Amino acid sequence: MGGDVEVDASLSSQSVTGLLMSLPLLPVNSVVTVKKPVSQPYLRMTVEVLEKFGVRLRCVDSSSDALRFSIQGGLHYRPADMILEPDWSSAATLMVASHIARYLRPQWKLSIPDIRTGTAQADERVLELLQRCGELEAFEFDATDCPDLFPIAATLACFCRGTSKLRGVGRLYGKESNRAESILSELTVLGGRISIRENDMIIRGTGGLHGGYVSSHHDHRMAMALAVASLFIDAPVRIDEMDCVSKSFPSFAACLERYVGRGEESACYNKRRG
Repeated sequence: MGGDVEVDASLSSQSVTGLLMSLPLLPVNSVVTVKKPVSQPYLRMTVEVLEKFGVRLRCVDSSSDALRFSIQGGLHYRPADMILEPDWSSAATLMVASHIARYLRPQWKLSIPDIRTGTAQADERVLELLQRCGELEAFEFDATDCPDLFPIAATLACFCRGTSKLRGVGRLYGKESNRAESILSELTVLGGRISIRENDMIIRGTGGLHGGYVSSHHDHRMAMALAVASLFIDAPVRIDEMDCVSKSFPSFAACLERYVGRGEESACYNKRRG
């Protein structure tokens, strides 16, 4: 491998990240053309991390439709000291849960710890999402470059007043589950009013949901979003395969209990462990 490589990145940036990490180790130079790049913040993060380990990539062309990287071969990574940023993808779930609780469970004691802002992580945009939502009002949000926020954003919309719109549905089909279908089916089971129109998900908030038996589809983001929904449902909610959260957030249950589900009504996991 090596030489000229062209990648269709319209569904995911992860394969591009893999190429950018491996091609510098080959004995030949390479040029990688990335067509229809999505999640560009994560590609920028990849380039920044590689530079810290002594591998510098050159982006020779950049637009919304294509990126082109010139990569020197025969390079080697060198040790480096790094300060690892907190994971905004995981923190976002707790922050949305805390935001809903502020208005629906004001008697709970909320204690979300401080988290570093100003990172290159796309999911830091959860702060924008919560600002748009305000006091649980309907909102519009483009999650094209931060698709991991989609399940928890859809959950948030179910507890808002009015009709919310999430853009970027096309990014959901190649995840751990078909997240467009998973969000639609499982939140509907709990009483959500959801439809999909091309690249938009429309969620008509009813101010709440009801109990039911739902599937995580063995998808960690879906499992966490459904668990957050169940906190604010005054009826039993059973979620199967909750162990899948261990992929990204093994301590999720403990953190949800510690930072959000405090107070006499919390009983965070008792009513929904499948």
